[in-house]
This record gives sequence, structure tokens and C-alpha cells, in this order.
Amino acid sequence: MLPVQHDLNMYPTIRGWHMQQVWDNGDLRQAHPSLQDEHLSPSAVGRRLTSMLQSWHYFGLLEAIIGKWVDVTYLVRPDESGVPLLYSRNLPFALYAWLGKLKDLPADERQADLDRAYDNLMKAGMCIQKLLLWSDQSSAGSTWSKQNFPGYNELILMITPAIIRMIDVIGTTRDRIADDTDVRIIGFTGLPDAREFRSIC
Repeated sequence: MLPVQHDLNMYPTIRGWHMQQVWDNGDLRQAHPSLQDEHLSPSAVGRRLTSMLQSWHYFGLLEAIIGKWVDVTYLVRPDESGVPLLYSRNLPFALYAWLGKLKDLPADERQADLDRAYDNLMKAGMCIQKLLLWSDQSSAGSTWSKQNFPGYNELILMITPAIIRMIDVIGTTRDRIADDTDVRIIGFTGLPDAREFRSIC
């Protein structure tokens, strides 16, 4: 088991993922050595990267905030056909545990924890913006992704609503804990296509 990363940006790094080429020019194959296998289809590359992105910004974000490892089964359940789906019913319990930990900390340590949470939420928001930029149907990047990694843009739009909701709920929780700091979490609505997916999730 890998150690919990308190810095959200370290989550992919310690797993051998390098996202700069993805952000800069959409080259998904450069994100991880396993994706450079010439026998791996472009659509499979997109699926694997999307899976990592969802794990990073859903489970990784929660772990970075609460400071504890989260078993995937805690926030996943199978649908009628056995396909695993994200399931947030247990999320409040994880956040209550974080709240309990914060209440027991001295004021300066509690503030440092809340500041780290804010920084991680901002990092998650930046990644969402980058993902949506590459998925915006009117952008050259989106056209390039569709041609070179079929299905990737659609998968990004499918995972983005759950990530945005995770950011929303953690941000709201953090704000309520730190309501005397005047630091507000920015809301992320995303592109219209992502909002449409979000409204039916």
C-alpha cells in the first residue's frame, strides 16, 4: 500500500505517472510507461488514463484532505450488471472523521490542516479546468484528442461531474469549519457538456 499523499499533485507521481505532456499537448501515451506499449490501442490508452484521473481526483483528493488511506470499496458499489460505480453514501462519515480530528488539534495545527485542504482543492480545480479545456468541443485540443484517442473526451465528461461534486462537498465542509477565516472555496461548474452529465448523476 502506498503512503497517503498530503499534496494532491504527488498522487500520480509516486505511481509513476507524469502529466505534463498530457496538459501541454494532449499526448496521453507519455503519461505512463505502460501506455507506450505499441500494442495498446489509442482507446485503451484513454480508458487507462481516465481511470487514473478519476482515482487521483476522487480518492486521492479525499485522502489528501482527511490524511488517511481510503479503501476503494468504501466509496464504490456495483450496479445491476456488476459494473463498479462511485457511491458517496459513506462520504459524510469520512468527513466527520476529519472534523473530529481537527477539533482535537491545537489552533495552529488545525489552521495548517485547513490551509492544506484549501491548497489541494485549488489543485483539483486547476486539473478540472485543464481536463475540460481538452474536452471543450470548440477547441483544437478536443479535436486532436478525438482523432488520436477515440472515446477519451467522452470519458472525461463522464468522470468530471463526480469530481466536481467531491470538490464541492469537501470545499463546503472546509468552509463551514473555517467560517471565521474569510477564505471561500471557488465553485467549479465546468463546460455545458459536463454540466449536463452532472445534472443526471
